[in-house]
Amino acid sequence: MKFRPFLNRKRIVAQLKTEHKSLRMGRKQKIASNKNYYKLNRLSGRDRIAFILFVTGEKLPMEKWYAIYTRPRHEKKVFDQLIEKKIESFLPLVTRVRQWKDRKKKVDMPLFSSYLFVHIDYKYRFSVLQTKGVVKIVNFNGIPAVVPDWQIESLRRMLEHPEKIQLENYIRPGEIVEVVEGPFKGMRGMVRKNKNETRLIITIDGIMQSVSVEIDTDFVKRVELPEEV
Repeated sequence: MKFRPFLNRKRIVAQLKTEHKSLRMGRKQKIASNKNYYKLNRLSGRDRIAFILFVTGEKLPMEKWYAIYTRPRHEKKVFDQLIEKKIESFLPLVTRVRQWKDRKKKVDMPLFSSYLFVHIDYKYRFSVLQTKGVVKIVNFNGIPAVVPDWQIESLRRMLEHPEKIQLENYIRPGEIVEVVEGPFKGMRGMVRKNKNETRLIITIDGIMQSVSVEIDTDFVKRVELPEEV
């Protein structure tokens, strides 16, 4: 029996590894107990993954990252409330030095003013929208703006080196590269070359914001991104 490749293989593999570790042994046992081992060995790639999902009855989780727009200076308050509700959230913060009349002080400030991100199944969005300080889930023409996992992961990696972070004017998506060496290994984005430096730019289309870090131009290669499911 031939199964059509209806899902993105890389995404399925990643989800199965991270979301279903506890089910791996049970999945293998079920495949064996249902005498499907021979069929499984005849399949490869997407057909193999589709067969595993079919036999075990497993489904990929529907959680995706969405951008949340908040009232001015309410990012941290909203984030704390979402955490209390046990909603997976991400608020990118950077340390900045603020000048007062008599002193200077380091303050953690949102990287993107009035924005943070939540990882939810969209049908449960009302718990987010009912949070005090939340204005809306960002959307375009009524369609919620999904932020790809790789962009969130790249932001997390950037924040490990806050001294290298720089906000950019919004840049529309172009050729994507991946860093293959150095502290930002594995990150993906676009490259912009200036006279004295090369910067890797991550563009969050959902909020029309771009941010960059300095990298070595010899440490990048061109990549093809998988389609989002």
